[in-house]
Amino acid sequence: MFAFEPDATGILTRIGRSGRERFYDVYVLHELWDEGEEGQTVCLAGPQGDGGRALLAPAARLVWTVEAKSHLEAMTAYWLHMGWGSYVSDYPDIDSQTYASRGWE
Repeated sequence: MFAFEPDATGILTRIGRSGRERFYDVYVLHELWDEGEEGQTVCLAGPQGDGGRALLAPAARLVWTVEAKSHLEAMTAYWLHMGWGSYVSDYPDIDSQTYASRGWE
């Protein structure tokens, strides 16, 4: 079992069996692409989003970006940006996992 609390410098740390470990949030940049009549695509920025961007229509344009700690956080921000109300995930247990918990740096 782990507990999280800030250390003396204010950085969130994880307290577990092995003592205190620093825990950093990992924010990942996500991109919103407008493809005109083809619709929209949200994908990861950088090399992790290369596969998604390769499927974009030739005239697609980058219209918005957001940094998020999880897929759920990114989609929640996207839905707010679009004015669609609250985002509800079909897989909240998976989508709420932070990128840090998945070992992303």
